[in-house]
Amino acid sequence: MALACTYVSGDVEIQALIDETVAELPDRAAQELARGSTTFFSVSAGLNGLTFPATMLHQSWPDASDHRWIIVLDGGLMHADRAAGKAVIAHEIAHAFLGHMVGNEQDEAEADQQALSWGFESARCSG
Repeated sequence: MALACTYVSGDVEIQALIDETVAELPDRAAQELARGSTTFFSVSAGLNGLTFPATMLHQSWPDASDHRWIIVLDGGLMHADRAAGKAVIAHEIAHAFLGHMVGNEQDEAEADQQALSWGFESARCSG
């Protein structure tokens, strides 16, 4: 089952990296995330990754459900190293999978553990 995701920023290399990462997710994760949708953006600022529920944008996106997520990625990081880029993407998807609403140290550790359990590298140094 494929994750319903959209990549907005238009960089074909990052789109391919997102697609590869999503294809490597276990079925349970893909099934859970397929209930909603995920929108990816990439920026050139050095933020590594950021995930938040679309409901945080309720005033500008009034039909947002609890199963819509927005993931912002550092475009430079995505081009630096494929494995590291996939680790960050998986880590950010894990935040959505786990339903994290705000990032704190415990959420970061849980998202990293989830991504590791899916077979991705640790993103703790980068995300």
